[in-house]
Amino acid sequence: MKIPLFDFAKVLAILMLVGVSQTSAATDAQITSRLQKVLEEGPVPTDESVARTAIPIDSISLERTPCYGLCPDYSITFNKDGYAFMEGRGNTAHNGKFHAEINLHDFIRLCQLVYVANFFNLRDSYSAGWTDDTTMILIVVAGKTKKRVSDYGDVGPAQVWAMGRAIDAISTTLEWKPAENPSIQQPKVSH
Repeated sequence: MKIPLFDFAKVLAILMLVGVSQTSAATDAQITSRLQKVLEEGPVPTDESVARTAIPIDSISLERTPCYGLCPDYSITFNKDGYAFMEGRGNTAHNGKFHAEINLHDFIRLCQLVYVANFFNLRDSYSAGWTDDTTMILIVVAGKTKKRVSDYGDVGPAQVWAMGRAIDAISTTLEWKPAENPSIQQPKVSH
């Protein structure tokens, strides 16, 4: 799935507008501010590993499940340490297990979106009243906190849609390489 960069900008703008009105917790604002400070230190901080330790989110995952048609079936996980994993299971450009590197800037921006979207306070599940559609699952892990949001039929709030689109857009910019070690496993995001 290829998402042009101008669409990515629109997604971010929508998410920011929706999220700003819903973010009420002072801690969310403080975390977003702290992430912004990490970004402002420069395109590549002197010690990137130190900058990465300031990020409160460990991983952000997206899974799209199959439908009875040609819906893409894949999962993507971006980790704080810069590693990205993808498993394409069907109707995707990449079938099989792959890995890549996500740059610090993109991961921090996704983390900011998590807090702007008030992700940890969203419902766990949104579901359409019809069948034969796909489910998008987002999982964010921050320390001992793990939040999973499932959206069947793309009926969840705009924040959920925008986060999925942002992850997809970033994934199209990465250089995916086949997993050389068959024991490397994509973290399961559906459980």
